[in-house]
Amino acid sequence: MKKVIFLIGLLIAQSSIAAWTQLDFGTSSTIFFADFDTLQRKNNVVRVWTKHEYKKPLPTSIPDEFMLSENFYTEFDCQERKFRALSSNTFSENQLKGKLISANSTPNPWTFVPPDTIANLMLNRVCKAK
Repeated sequence: MKKVIFLIGLLIAQSSIAAWTQLDFGTSSTIFFADFDTLQRKNNVVRVWTKHEYKKPLPTSIPDEFMLSENFYTEFDCQERKFRALSSNTFSENQLKGKLISANSTPNPWTFVPPDTIANLMLNRVCKAK
């Protein structure tokens, strides 16, 4: 329980002070952001908070719940060209507001980044950031 309260507090503090930079490769239905102020680099691995804003509500894995935004603490391996979400949160409203629908702090497995994808563009952008 203490871990959940800590994560929610960290999320609220992070979302209220975040300096989100819109990345230039949003689709017609999704806009992608990164908070470069949170970027941490250790050798070839970069961690950064990212955010997805949806123009229309999307269904979630919870019945009758819809999301308009979500954020991820994302880890990119710049040399091996792979990424994974370390944690994620989904919200009922844009700008990471409204009801917190779900919070996941279990890291996903690594996924190799295919060329010509949003993930590839994000990896290139965060790996070049100072």
